[in-house]
Formats: sequence, C-alpha cells, structure tokens
Amino acid sequence: MIDLLNVTVFMKMKLQLKSLVLMVFSISALFYSAMSFAEPADEYVVELYDTYCTACHSTEGTGAPISFDASQWEAKLAQGLEPLVNNAITGVGNMPAQGGCMECAYEDFEDLINYMTQPKAE
Repeated sequence: MIDLLNVTVFMKMKLQLKSLVLMVFSISALFYSAMSFAEPADEYVVELYDTYCTACHSTEGTGAPISFDASQWEAKLAQGLEPLVNNAITGVGNMPAQGGCMECAYEDFEDLINYMTQPKAE
C-alpha cells in the first residue's frame, strides 16, 4: 500500500511540475513579447517619417540626431518624451515648427520620436 501511495504522490508531483514549467514558459513568452523592442511602426508613422523626417534625421551634419542610432538620442531621451515633442512642435535649431508636418498631432510626434529612437528593425 505504501508503494502505491508513493507512486501516486510522485505522479501528482510530476504533473504539478509539468504545469509549473508550462506556466513559467508561458509567462516568459508573454513578457518577452511585451518588451519594447523596435516594434514595427504602423504605415502612417512610416509615411510621416519618410515624408517629413528623413531629410534631416538620416543625414549627418544637419544638427538633427540620426534616426535609429540610440547613441545620438540618449541625452535627449534622458529629458523625457514631452520636451522632445514640444521641441518638434515649436521648432528647435534648424527644425521648423512641427517639422513641416502641419497634419501631425501631438500623438503623431510621440509616435515619430518613439519610432526614430528605436533600433532599426531588420
């Protein structure tokens, strides 16, 4: 009887261990997918970027930080997103007010800055 009891306990523990491993794996997968890697931007953000941002943010020597180069954005991002968006709206340095994008709303500038400050998705 004791052997049968030990086998039953062992089987329950094995099943619980399998369930635990599956749960840890599932949580890890959810956490990994939620991390903010360079998420593909939606088409509208890419279109805005291509139209209004690439001329200055993809060329060295313009005074603008280069898109997708984290080292060039690091100090600016340390200030927070709000000052960056406000600078984009009011204009700063050689950048005209709203970066020339009169159709862009505050949220568009947030999306554009988030897009430009991420490593380029391969």
